[in-house]
Amino acid sequence: MSKVALVTGANSGIGLAITKEFAKLDYTIIMVCRNIEKANQAKQEVLSIHPGAKIDIVQIDMSSFESIEAGSKKIVNSYQKLDILVNNAGLVNNEYQLTADGLEQTFTVNVYAVFLFTHLMMPILNKSEDARIINVGSDRHKKAKIKWRNISLKGEYSLMKAYGQSKLALVLYTYEFDRTCPNDNISINCVSPGAVKTNFGSKDNGWLMKIAWNIGLQLVRHRLRTPAQACQTILYLATTDKDKLRPAKYWDQKNNKHFAKPSSRDSYYKDHWKKLWNHCLEITHVNDYFNSSNSSS
Repeated sequence: MSKVALVTGANSGIGLAITKEFAKLDYTIIMVCRNIEKANQAKQEVLSIHPGAKIDIVQIDMSSFESIEAGSKKIVNSYQKLDILVNNAGLVNNEYQLTADGLEQTFTVNVYAVFLFTHLMMPILNKSEDARIINVGSDRHKKAKIKWRNISLKGEYSLMKAYGQSKLALVLYTYEFDRTCPNDNISINCVSPGAVKTNFGSKDNGWLMKIAWNIGLQLVRHRLRTPAQACQTILYLATTDKDKLRPAKYWDQKNNKHFAKPSSRDSYYKDHWKKLWNHCLEITHVNDYFNSSNSSS
């Protein structure tokens, strides 16, 4: 049986690039996307390169808990196992916005959604003999602090503050999952994709943000990676010997070599791991995170 890989935010950028790599390996691929039209266009692009690729599309809006739960149920009911979960979908907003659940949107998509969606995938992750969870992070977390008393950043919101905080929280989540997960067949790691030439920062934002994003790309153009280059560490973690994947680490690449590097000093405070975990439990209304019977309900 071929490996089953799921990629969130799979219709563009790094998500589409890693989807193409998985198709090359003849994996069965689940593309999780918010925009079904763009997802279908991306699927056809992959099929034009790999005509025999096995691809399923599931529509999920990662800013909506209702959408996450509905889409997750469809996936769990359709697949016997899940071998690779790439939590790639992300968001950056230039202004404070709330979701339908009344939560700040950047932290919701980049943290709460990963927490909830991964939990809901546990029934099929548990059925893999070698399940791998790969979270797409950012070095921006190294300049961030968690505003524990105001995680939504209400009244003090800025794009970089919100994005950096969410990516630091993602690293905390990665380490705490690894520390507490009872299944030794599941590994979890976080990846720095580097500076990537995509329209990530300008999607769904105003014209001023688009200009600022393009200026920012010009300033770091000497070290920009293409999506195809940026996804290579994800591919490495999906295919390398599993003994290299535990304990959880923060990964990057240089000169086509993949290596674990230190995350920020704040990311190693174990009391912060637990604090972030408990906060996410409260917000997402998850009870026993690793109880597969609860996960599939």
